[in-house]
Amino acid sequence: MTITCKLLLQNHAQDWQEATVHPFLEQCQLGIIQPQQFNTWLMQDYLFVVEFTRMVGRVLASAPPEHFDVILGGLAVLRGCLKSRGCCKKALSV
Repeated sequence: MTITCKLLLQNHAQDWQEATVHPFLEQCQLGIIQPQQFNTWLMQDYLFVVEFTRMVGRVLASAPPEHFDVILGGLAVLRGCLKSRGCCKKALSV
């Protein structure tokens, strides 16, 4: 059975709603988020990406070679996230 986005949304509509509708996201969308709130999220997200990158490295160590391209592609995306958030790294070291 193929799992599609449409199928997931049909079977898990409540979960999708709870995961995607939140005052923080709504304020971001409207451009009314307070800078301190956004900066707190940005730093927390930076920490998540750092730890997630480490976890992906552990996964790569035991993955079959035919999965390397997908995993390494994901790491390239994470590298971009970390590179673009140098300000977070600097703020966390203060």
